[in-house]
Formats: sequence, C-alpha cells, structure tokens
Amino acid sequence: MSENAYVREYGNMHATALTREMHERTCGYWYTITDGAMAHTAFRTRDELACWLAERGLSLGTPLPDTTGAYGTTAVVGSYRTLVDRDTARFEALNPILITKVWDNGERTLAKVSEDAEGIRTVHLMNVNYRERATA
Repeated sequence: MSENAYVREYGNMHATALTREMHERTCGYWYTITDGAMAHTAFRTRDELACWLAERGLSLGTPLPDTTGAYGTTAVVGSYRTLVDRDTARFEALNPILITKVWDNGERTLAKVSEDAEGIRTVHLMNVNYRERATA
C-alpha cells in the first residue's frame, strides 16, 4: 500500500454481553468488542453485532447468552483490517465485495469491504480530512 493510506489489522478481539449494571454505565450498549483488552466498538442490539461480524467475515468462538442482561464473553474468530485512504481515485476504483457505512470521527461514512486471497477482509474508507468523503 502507498504512503497515502493507513492500514491497521485487528485480530485479538473478544465480544462481551453486558449485565444490566454494566449496561447502565454505557451509552446504551449491550455488547462490546475489545481488541487486545482495548475498547474497539460497541452495539446496542444483537443484530448490530451480528451485522458487524458478518461484514468483516468474523464469528464468535462460542455463542453469547440469548437473554439481554446476562453476562457472557467469547473470542472473536478471525481478523480484519481497516484502510483509511487519502487517494480518492484508488478508493473510487475499488471493486468491493460489499458497500456499507461505518462510524469514523463522529460521522457515518461510506466504506467499501474487500477480501484478499486468504479470506481476510479490509474495510476501506476515506480520511476524514477529504471534502469528497461521503457522509450520512
């Protein structure tokens, strides 16, 4: 990749279903993802978590509890990358396996997901400082 992109790989992730007490200390989240014990992302619903995992080609090592408010934790199986690009032409030319939106710098922005030969997915998005960046 060129100097016009920042790539990061995530592969030491865990998912946690929060108890009611834990949930009350969040902004409404019931599920969290950590990477290497650092906060990575969080979700208000099980469906949001499932969608996020599917877009990135990831899965849970073991199922989380079906009951909201029941604690559970498990490894996230797989890894994925993010690529924050500063090359508009390269981003536009990308032929993704899917198009989605992601949160970045407090905004929802267009993202394209590609998959390499080893099956690792990359979520591509434009750098926040580019005016052409699509937000919604």
